[in-house]
Amino acid sequence: MSEMVDYAKEYGIDLQELKKEHPLHATQLWEASVHQTIAEDYWQWISSVRRAESEAIQRVVEDYQEALAKPAPVRKPAPKRSLSVPKPKPEKLIKVGRHKFSQKQLQIAMDSLEKQSAPNK
Repeated sequence: MSEMVDYAKEYGIDLQELKKEHPLHATQLWEASVHQTIAEDYWQWISSVRRAESEAIQRVVEDYQEALAKPAPVRKPAPKRSLSVPKPKPEKLIKVGRHKFSQKQLQIAMDSLEKQSAPNK
């Protein structure tokens, strides 16, 4: 009679460790309860966030409706202003010979002549 071949041993499979993977094993039941607790905490947090968001949105809507219900303040119309830029008054020109100069131009010319006629030092 031939001996049975232990294929699990041949392939290096530990049957005791494999039994721990069964869903009804104590380790798996404990891990499932831990995962369930974490999931419940997460969904409780999500529902509190959604509740807070809903309350905040409701407050914004109520504030907006109150603002719409209030009459708008009556504003006095602004005084009308001219958009055109006032033109500067033309300078009085001084006639020297056949040319006309402004006061500033004449002063520059006079200073230049004085510098030229002054003796060089």
